[in-house]
Amino acid sequence: MRTAHAVLLGAGLLAGVNAVRLAVDHQDRNRQLVLDAADMHQQLMRDGEAHPERYADHPTLGQLSETERWDALRTNRMLALLCAKYQSAVMGDDELLHNLVSMVHVPAARAYWVRSGSHWISETASGAPRVREFGRHLKRTFERADVEPAA
Repeated sequence: MRTAHAVLLGAGLLAGVNAVRLAVDHQDRNRQLVLDAADMHQQLMRDGEAHPERYADHPTLGQLSETERWDALRTNRMLALLCAKYQSAVMGDDELLHNLVSMVHVPAARAYWVRSGSHWISETASGAPRVREFGRHLKRTFERADVEPAA
């Protein structure tokens, strides 16, 4: 009987260790996917900054001056990167809040929030739990600075 119990105990421990390993691998893979998507978004935004003529027909960006369009793309890049880092738990609450408070003091970021803040609020409201939390932090930070997005 002791051998049978030892074998069962060993099999149970091995199954538990494998379950934990699978969970950690899954979490690591999801984190990497988020960071890869953020990298693709960053490349797309850099391309947009390098070729502003591609946004001439864009409903919002097409109406902006070249400087305003560049500022909007750059601000979008920064927010998307912060969101991806926060979502993948590479960045914690304190670091996120520090970055957001720094952004509030940049006039281009404030102008971007007025134009596109409602888009960020709606996009983050339907995301994963950390994305929703990012949206709440983002909204609260800009509200405290008394900057309201256009409806």
